Amino acid sequence: MCIQRDPQKAQEGIDNSFLDYDSSKTSITVSVAGAYLALIPVASKICAKGSLAERMLVPAFRLGCNVFLGRSGSDSDPREGMRLLVFATGFSALIAYAITPALSVCGQSMIGKGYKNKEPRSGKLNLKGKARRLVSTHENLLETFPVLAIAAAFSAALAPPTSTSDPLLTRILLHVFLKSFIYIPAYVFNVDLLRTASHNLAIGSAVGAVWEVLARL
Repeated sequence: MCIQRDPQKAQEGIDNSFLDYDSSKTSITVSVAGAYLALIPVASKICAKGSLAERMLVPAFRLGCNVFLGRSGSDSDPREGMRLLVFATGFSALIAYAITPALSVCGQSMIGKGYKNKEPRSGKLNLKGKARRLVSTHENLLETFPVLAIAAAFSAALAPPTSTSDPLLTRILLHVFLKSFIYIPAYVFNVDLLRTASHNLAIGSAVGAVWEVLARL
């Protein structure tokens, strides 16, 4: 089905999506909340013990951890699960507070007078297209990182993973993977359906991790 292009959005250089909605439809609030809640059990299924997600994410994050720290870990080490939890959280913080800010500056530099260090946020005004998406990527990571930080803190303090085969750890790794490697490219290159799906599943995974901690108490 061909989506009709809204004249105002066309003038602004914004493409339509079937996920667009009229601001007068209050049901969107319920729909968005329902989508997040519905994806909590989906994330739980994806991150089950021995799942494909576990078999892919744990080695990938272990490799990254080994490269950053310059030493290797193993499944036999009872501290390995906690090591990966801390590394994944730190890596996500790096993305949110070091990598995406660079994208934001690039976006502000694409339009108008560019980035001004004396007024670093003035360049965010009236941005459109890829420039706006680069800035918004950084803003979204700032908004969602606290969700991950809370989930990771609860896990470390109340239900620390004693092995790498822990669904709670896999939930954290899934969130970081989706937001860092799926969401950001999808947002920058305007693949809105993939961006929305990865964001919702990542949030569902992190929120589900908090519920998992509470269930273990």
